[in-house]
Amino acid sequence: MKNIDIKNLRRLCFFAAFVLLTVSLSGLTLDSPAKVEPLGIPLIIRRPDLLPVGLLLLSIYSVVRYIYYGYLVQISPTRARRYLKRGSSVHAPTIGIGLEEFTEMIANEVERYFPSFGKIEAKYTTSQTGSQCSVEMKIPKLVWILAFIEDIDYSLPVISNIVAMTCWLLFC
Repeated sequence: MKNIDIKNLRRLCFFAAFVLLTVSLSGLTLDSPAKVEPLGIPLIIRRPDLLPVGLLLLSIYSVVRYIYYGYLVQISPTRARRYLKRGSSVHAPTIGIGLEEFTEMIANEVERYFPSFGKIEAKYTTSQTGSQCSVEMKIPKLVWILAFIEDIDYSLPVISNIVAMTCWLLFC
């Protein structure tokens, strides 16, 4: 399966959360029937009370897609860090590969999944037993904190939609 561009799903989640939250908290109401003219084309909305329900469905849909493609189909940064800490690689094959090539691939993975703070960065050593390669990680606390912040940022579309749905339930 082809990798999905998670940035577009992320934008959709944030858009759905923002609009649903705005409608929920502002108490927006439309007269029935409502008349709008986007691009000069007159539209009559006969059931404007269903617009927040449509926004709620958009929010649910975007969250489900983001969770499916961002966490289940692709490897999330949280899961990748867990793999590396346990001694396994994320994308690099561990069997039937030379130690130098494996070390190069692990260097890219560590750089991608563990942010550095100046000279403070994650350290790793690679080893090969027979035809299987493995990695051992040593991660400073500051790097773990930065990685945790990145994990929160990665899950923020889901969190923001949960907040928006809760506000919709409470205020609509």
